[in-house]
Order: sequence, then C-alpha cells, then structure tokens
Amino acid sequence: MADTAALQAELEELKEARHKLLLGKGVQEVRYSGRTVAMKPADMGLLNARIRELETQLGKPGRRAPIGVSL
Repeated sequence: MADTAALQAELEELKEARHKLLLGKGVQEVRYSGRTVAMKPADMGLLNARIRELETQLGKPGRRAPIGVSL
C-alpha cells in the first residue's frame, strides 16, 4: 500500500481535476505513480470511483445514502 502522503496527494489532484471538469474546462491530466491519465467529462464516473477508493484507503468517511422518510 502506498504511503498516506502519496494517497492524499493523489486524492487532492483527482478532486481538482473533477472540479475543473465540472466547470467545463475540458480534458484534465492527472499524474500519479509515474503515470499520466487524461480525464474528460465522459470519465467522471471513473474519476469519482477512484476518489471514493482513495477516501476509503485513507479512512475518510464517504458519502452516505440519503435517509428515507416514512409516514
């Protein structure tokens, strides 16, 4: 397993790339572990999945399912 600092750095880069994609800034490149990955809006699902994976590895709470309301 990679060290915490490397995982945190990758997580921050991925979040920044996601933010730029959401703002419509086109293709974003993310570099980690000696690799370069170009992300485009169609890759948002993959980007979100990797962010959730890293958050899990870092022990950060993820998004919770919505609480249902029953009457």
